[in-house]
Amino acid sequence: MASGSTLAAGQPPPSKGKQILVLAAVNMAALAMSPYILAKKISRVYRKHAPHELDWRRFVIAPMQRGVPLATKPGPRVVFLGPAFGEVRMIEALSRRLAERCPDANFIWSIRHLPTIELTKKAHPNQPIMITPLDNVLSVSLWARKVKPDVVVILEKFWIPNLLSVSKLAGAKVAIVNGRTNPKDRGSQLWKAGYYRWMAHNIDLFCMQTAGFVQQIRHLVRPGSRQVVTGNLKLDLQFAPLEQKRQDEIRAWLSTRGGLPLLAAGSTSGLEEEDFVLAAFLKAREVRPCALLLAPRVLLRLPEVLENLEKHGMKVSRRSQPSDELADVYLLDTLGELSFGYTFALGAFVGGTVKGTSHNVMEPVMLGLPVCYGPMRGHFEDLQLLCEQFAVGFRCFTSEEMSAHWVRVLTDDAFLDEIRARSEQFLQQEGGATDKTVDALVELILSVKRSKRRSGGRGPWL
Repeated sequence: MASGSTLAAGQPPPSKGKQILVLAAVNMAALAMSPYILAKKISRVYRKHAPHELDWRRFVIAPMQRGVPLATKPGPRVVFLGPAFGEVRMIEALSRRLAERCPDANFIWSIRHLPTIELTKKAHPNQPIMITPLDNVLSVSLWARKVKPDVVVILEKFWIPNLLSVSKLAGAKVAIVNGRTNPKDRGSQLWKAGYYRWMAHNIDLFCMQTAGFVQQIRHLVRPGSRQVVTGNLKLDLQFAPLEQKRQDEIRAWLSTRGGLPLLAAGSTSGLEEEDFVLAAFLKAREVRPCALLLAPRVLLRLPEVLENLEKHGMKVSRRSQPSDELADVYLLDTLGELSFGYTFALGAFVGGTVKGTSHNVMEPVMLGLPVCYGPMRGHFEDLQLLCEQFAVGFRCFTSEEMSAHWVRVLTDDAFLDEIRARSEQFLQQEGGATDKTVDALVELILSVKRSKRRSGGRGPWL
């Protein structure tokens, strides 16, 4: 993937007075629309099983890691914002690399998804962790006063008006890493362009996945910002280490299938998608007996998932309640174990692609597995197209197409050998995003240190 950057000189972010005026107008408009916004959030809580949308800790910024100070070193505070588990893996890799280059910096992780916070606390007991605030001016201002950021690094999605504006008012530099945007929106309509331009003018560094994403935002960014094409950080990720006890438990759980080959369906997003998968699985196992590893994206959906599997006559063994008997479906009802689960499979389907915005297709590819997905490309169109370019990804419009693909996975060893070789070539050729991102962030962190030395202290505060 080609890389490049533009660094235009001269234009500062909006003045403090203009920031406050526009921020007030945005929040007045949000207040006027609050019944609609509240109804939408309540709908997400129940329809999408997303309790974090209204969790009280995001209002008051409750501490997540008691007894762990946010900063212990004399250098700048670098705050990473990531929604959930996938982004935390990128944050782990970036923090580790940046700590080598900027040893006096403090790295604080701000996470939105509550189960991910609990997992991260166990894996990193000494890591400063904050909860990501709801994007209203009061919660974000409280978050900024507690965190006192010098650099705010936002993973992927970055149209969050209050957090961008308040971070800039707090004197922080703002960076977007592994950035992507939606070609159907984000300033393409004239009435939205001014609003998105105001948000984008708060951002000092854009590390975008592709040149196409840079082009989509070029008319919105201020001339003084930097845009860098880095590639996709997910191509560089190593699997999150899983403690030996959990590995042994999963191995024992899946061993009850005997010699049956295993197919996997990860991050499935609803009954329609799971029916799509089950239809393909049932047809494929008529050709060769096999078992299915199923990992729903949202664990709060487990009751309806179990009811649906029972309706299909599937014998189920749950990871949390393992059975010693052979099962049709091995239901992964835990968080953070899917990557290891993929290592037992011959091929994998990635969910959110029958109905939804898609999910990351790279974990199976990194293991050398053929990955398939439904017709919806969603937010991961670029990665799907890259997988297809290297002939390791397979888009299936119907369950019949997916069944035919899985039959090939189950019966054609030469095909699997080809996929492993192509996957290795893919990762070697398209990797390197982490190096480019770290280089750009180091430059930004050093600019903060130079600015603090000149000013004799911290930047402006609210």
